[in-house]
Amino acid sequence: MPTDWNIVEHGRHARLRQRVAAPDPASLAWLSPEQRDILARWLPSDATTRRRDSLMRLAGAHRLESAEALASWLLEHGWVRWHERWQRGRWSWEALSWRDLDTLRAELGVQGHQQRRDARHALVQTLADWAERLPTDGATTDAIVAMHRRAVQVLRDEAAQTPLPTLRSRAHCVQTLWMWGQQRRTGTRRDFALQVTGSTKGLSPADWQWLARHFDLEALGVSAFAPVLWLAGQARLCWPHGHGVDLAALHMVAVPMDDVRAVGALQPPPQRWWLIENRASFERQAGQRDGDTLLVWMPGRTSQAWQDTVLHLVRQAPAPLAISCDLDPAGLEMALALGQCWQALGQPWAPWRMEAQHLDAADAQPLGDDDRQRLARLLARDDLPAALRALALHMQHTGRKAEQEAWL
Repeated sequence: MPTDWNIVEHGRHARLRQRVAAPDPASLAWLSPEQRDILARWLPSDATTRRRDSLMRLAGAHRLESAEALASWLLEHGWVRWHERWQRGRWSWEALSWRDLDTLRAELGVQGHQQRRDARHALVQTLADWAERLPTDGATTDAIVAMHRRAVQVLRDEAAQTPLPTLRSRAHCVQTLWMWGQQRRTGTRRDFALQVTGSTKGLSPADWQWLARHFDLEALGVSAFAPVLWLAGQARLCWPHGHGVDLAALHMVAVPMDDVRAVGALQPPPQRWWLIENRASFERQAGQRDGDTLLVWMPGRTSQAWQDTVLHLVRQAPAPLAISCDLDPAGLEMALALGQCWQALGQPWAPWRMEAQHLDAADAQPLGDDDRQRLARLLARDDLPAALRALALHMQHTGRKAEQEAWL
């Protein structure tokens, strides 16, 4: 028996075997990529002794030979002790124990369970502190901040069951989405993934499902495809060099927003702009349009890019605004925010078919806690027009809200 082995007998059929010398961290440089991957699967457990069958399962059935060779290598280089048993006329290892687990983890960049728990706690706490510091300076921003804070709370609630890399990725997505909105950026999902990960395909389908579950991505300027503006009316959109699109030729038209922002004129200019929130209502009214009104579909929680695109058209053809939103607190916030944009351009505006009688006649839903908080903020504003104030008070009194599709 070589003198550099230390073998301790535990009865006739069990023994513990190890190298006498301490392991040398430099030896890990000789591990192959596959061996490093298998070892990284073995190291996260805080157990100091691991059974052979458990380690083989972690390695995978297709890599049992490599896993056995790795276990022998670890023994030969002093990283583990083998717990052996005499079976069928020979010694066979049935478990191993680590001699320097911390060094192994540090060299391979692997964290233990407790380290990962601590890292999760630190990550979600830092994220929660960040969310609490988000500024609010108006109804639209309040709604966006609320989305981010709810998503952060979900991450905190799910942290214990979420793999740490996934938790880090989603926390980074939340913070990047906030900065994306603050910078008034717009783009496709590929553009956003590139911003987050450095790759247009860097976010998994599961990441996108999670984001779509907790954020109105379209309203925040992240579109599945190139963002478009839906229009209906009798006008012609005119671009430089004689190009144009005749809206009257079609029931309704979707035009890429990048192209809309290059429009130089509308001929003839509309006498009224009409923004409609509900898609079904927009399509219905598009089929009944008159010649002097230009209809625009207004997706819920419109992005800054959407607002900039519409206002570019309005500057080419200024006219009063009629706005029709759902009869809920979010709809009132949208009507007020966009009405003030028209007001800043020196044009009058008014809510259209947003009255208490429409709420009373609709199949209404009860207000939620968030709805009541929004109403309280709206009613505290000095700039809330009388028509919207009357509707807000009626909602507050009846405790109900409704979608405009029922009557528009």
